[in-house]
Amino acid sequence: FKLVNQPLPRTRLSKLKRNLVRSMSFTEVEEGEEAARRELTQEEKRLLDKPMAARLLGRLRRITGHEGSIVPEDSLELDLGLDSLGRMELLTILQQEFDTVVPEKEAPGMLNVGQVLERLPDADDAMDHEEFSWSKVVRETPEPPFEKRYSMKRPIFHLLIHPIRLFSRAVFRTFVRFEMVGDETLPADKRFILAPTHQSLLDAQLIYIYISVSQLARMSFFALEEYFRFPGAVALMKLFRIIPSGTEQTMLSSMQYAFRSLELEGSLCLFPEGHRSPDGEIKKGKIGLGVLACESGTPIYPARFDGGMEVLSRTNRGVHRSKMKLVVGPPVLPPKKESYTEADYRAVTRDWLEA
Repeated sequence: FKLVNQPLPRTRLSKLKRNLVRSMSFTEVEEGEEAARRELTQEEKRLLDKPMAARLLGRLRRITGHEGSIVPEDSLELDLGLDSLGRMELLTILQQEFDTVVPEKEAPGMLNVGQVLERLPDADDAMDHEEFSWSKVVRETPEPPFEKRYSMKRPIFHLLIHPIRLFSRAVFRTFVRFEMVGDETLPADKRFILAPTHQSLLDAQLIYIYISVSQLARMSFFALEEYFRFPGAVALMKLFRIIPSGTEQTMLSSMQYAFRSLELEGSLCLFPEGHRSPDGEIKKGKIGLGVLACESGTPIYPARFDGGMEVLSRTNRGVHRSKMKLVVGPPVLPPKKESYTEADYRAVTRDWLEA
């Protein structure tokens, strides 16, 4: 592995800028040196000896699928692969199962395992609390409920959507030739999850203006909250059924809103990678896709964008004339089971990646 002696670049939401991390200078560490570095200090041993430490490490393994040893210096994100959804799950587990509340302002600063262990109580009186369950969490009603937060009959939507789409298509045609293939296979009256790869800032907009109006009318969209911090954003999200997500504070409610939209036999569009690809390669999907598909019994329709790296991508930030294409593939079906585990969610998300 490699060591770095400077802070890693992060976004305003405390997420790693992975494309910048790759360009940093690292120090190579040989296998023998790793063993020496992993030798536990007295303070680390103290943390691991806490009454509830072993149980917490077990929960971390279940959340992340990490099979190796876990030590206090391990990074939650770099070593264990904990993403924003996993961090939200960890914070909820700490509160529900370990009587440990992490203040909202302090949560982004909790970066390694040791900082989590430090917050555990010294007594074991929280051991009998009910374990965190995605099955229960997604079925809880957020505040306000989906039916109140989003327009259901949507008369204004139906009035505006046709002129908006015609105008948007005319604008986009000046620099993008777009083609959507396979969308005719999407169910007309049954719920589904459209799960495209992500290359350009135009990806969601192109789906919105080129998918059929009948499909669009019953579709909700996952979107990063940071793109909707402007006057009128709340009304816009309500009208077009945009579910804001991307932070530990919004992730829980966004999962509940998404699940409810599927319960109402609607459809959902989300980008499983969670961010634009820095190099055009498809990245590992977030476990939230598997949670929603399994718990709602909804098929996933994988879709692949091609050509998006040429316009408003991480490598080409400007607007360039290009040709983009979205190909919708055959559905990925979640297994039919009475109850699901994190391993099931990860397996379904992995099926999307391999489809």
